[in-house]
Amino acid sequence: MKKKLLMVASTWQHIRNFHLPYLTEFRNQGYMVTVACAGVPENCHCCDSVVDIPFTKSMTSLRNVVGMWKLRKMIRREKYDLVIVHTTLAAFFTRIAVK
Repeated sequence: MKKKLLMVASTWQHIRNFHLPYLTEFRNQGYMVTVACAGVPENCHCCDSVVDIPFTKSMTSLRNVVGMWKLRKMIRREKYDLVIVHTTLAAFFTRIAVK
């Protein structure tokens, strides 16, 4: 059974600009890789799946709370072995979702 990895960031642009080599390496290491962020692409060659989370740059936006609940359900359902968070906003809401 493959280990599961979830990488979370506020936007796909952040993942694209900084983390694609890491995602590729995790897949090469045998992980099933899921990315959760806003603005998901149609396809991603280095991910097994990409989940659209409605993050927005305002910490007080209700969209971020909706995203946190979506993450919470997904994390509990999928039982990820490793969760990696990037960007302050996504890290804040993901940590709440994990607890």
